[in-house]
Formats: sequence, structure tokens, C-alpha cells
Amino acid sequence: MQQMQSQPQQPDAATLLATAEINKAQAQADKVRVDAEIAQSSEARANALAQAKIDGDAQKLMLEKFLKLEDQRIEQQKSIIEAQNTMARTLETIKNAIGAPQIIGDTNVEAYKKAADLVNQSLDM
Repeated sequence: MQQMQSQPQQPDAATLLATAEINKAQAQADKVRVDAEIAQSSEARANALAQAKIDGDAQKLMLEKFLKLEDQRIEQQKSIIEAQNTMARTLETIKNAIGAPQIIGDTNVEAYKKAADLVNQSLDM
């Protein structure tokens, strides 16, 4: 009799069935949780990719604007240089028209000084 009392009791069929149903429900709950995590991760990844594309597009637009402004600045500098070259040629023409290696005479000095001042002002821009 003691042998019978010391042996653990075998669970009955209803208990085994209930335990199996609990395990099955837990497995289904785990599957739903994992599926939700996968979906959330996929959504987060898609959002991150979309944001990266938006950020990339914004940076591209900023770069294009910067390059356009730089092109405009270069063209403006070219115009200034051309105007300065024209003024320098004008000074050379005045000097050559006078026909002397040096500017002599109040009128000639004043005319040359005004032209030189214009060149200097344009250089200060």
C-alpha cells in the first residue's frame, strides 16, 4: 500500500486536455505578439526609409539652390571683372591719347585721376 501512496498520481485526461489547451492558447498569443512586433518593425523601417528619402530630397534641393546661387555669384564676379578690365583699357586709352609716358598737366591729371578713382571704387566692391 505504501508503494501506491508514494507513486505520483497520473493526471486524468481532462487535466491533460486542459493543459494542452492552455499551452495552445499561450502559443497562439506568442504568435500574435511576434507577428505584431514584426509588423511594427516593418512599419518603423518603412517610415525610416521614407524619412531618409524626404531628408535626402531636401538636402538635394538645398544643394541645387546653393549651386545656383554660386553660379549667379560667379557670373556677377565675371561682370565686375569685365567692367574693371574695360575701365583699365579706358585708362590706357586716355594715357595713349595724351601721347606722353607720364600724365602731365592739371586737366590731364584730373581726368586720369577720375578714371582711376572709378577703377578703384569698382575694385572695392
